[in-house]
Amino acid sequence: RKRAASDEDGSGGDASEAPSLAPYLEAFVDPYEVDPKLPPPGRRWSAAEIRLKSDADLQKLWAVLLRERNMLASVKLLHERRKTTMPHPERARMTRKSMAMIK
Repeated sequence: RKRAASDEDGSGGDASEAPSLAPYLEAFVDPYEVDPKLPPPGRRWSAAEIRLKSDADLQKLWAVLLRERNMLASVKLLHERRKTTMPHPERARMTRKSMAMIK
């Protein structure tokens, strides 16, 4: 396979490009660490709102919340190891409460 001219030095192209992660690692990247200027997170789902959802919507919402919960657990461990504070730590509680409302 031939390499592009910009790849000859091993830099992989434009120096301003951020290194890309493997697709399976992207789920564990906290968006508030990538862009700290994001607006604060929203509120949790209420039971009344969840009662209005269809089964298909609840399954999709559960998958999103599960992914968020796993990402937040990974970020929490990372910050504990670094001895730093996690941005918006209340997200874990809101995610947990929203998942409890679906159950």
